[in-house]
Amino acid sequence: ILVSVSNRHASATPNIPTITGNSFTWQQVGTVHYDTSGSQRRITLFRSMGSSITTGAINIDFAGQSQTEVRWVVDQFSGVDTSGTHGSGAVVQSVTNSDTSNSNNNLTVTLGSFTNASNATYGSFSSSADNPTVGSGFTLLGSAGTWNDTLTILSEWKNSNDTSVDYSQTQNFQLGGIAVEIKSFDLTPTPTSTPTLTLTPSPTGVVSSPTPTPTGVVNPNRPDKTVLVWEENRNLQDVIG
Repeated sequence: ILVSVSNRHASATPNIPTITGNSFTWQQVGTVHYDTSGSQRRITLFRSMGSSITTGAINIDFAGQSQTEVRWVVDQFSGVDTSGTHGSGAVVQSVTNSDTSNSNNNLTVTLGSFTNASNATYGSFSSSADNPTVGSGFTLLGSAGTWNDTLTILSEWKNSNDTSVDYSQTQNFQLGGIAVEIKSFDLTPTPTSTPTLTLTPSPTGVVSSPTPTPTGVVNPNRPDKTVLVWEENRNLQDVIG
């Protein structure tokens, strides 16, 4: 599960939030303070994973600092790597980027080379502009904030490799974004033993070599590429702690 949180403070640097809830341990993936003067804004991404999730509230806490606005999006994926702790195996790399100039209406977060062609791409962006739009070839997952709002957030994904995770809007404002490479299951088949080769003489004296057959069986239901599926967890409720 990935949770994106965007928060705004009226006059100071917004605190980095923390998350609790659902019997999970939530780990910060990345954060960026993208609006650094006046009424200031930040976006932060968290991850978690577990087999014993409990229904209930996700609590977002700012360590006692009052926020003018908060927006959040919760995204759940299946078909991902389950190794590591709290979803660490599912996040191969993460990168942040921001534009504090207030003079552009688009932002690209550039990931490094992907480690596997089966992995997927995720991005989360925040600003205060109208009509936020996902990048080229990306699918919208979730968004919060309304027309002419002062804080918006949007999440997107693509079920393939894309090192240029982009976003655009209709107006020029400060922008912040976080991009992630999501790791799929390791689907490399591993034989259970090494094939052997036996040479059998034919009546004409010619030695024939039958095609070796591995004794390991490859599961036909494990294709060479996983389809990562985004799922909305309707049991999760989001509240500001």
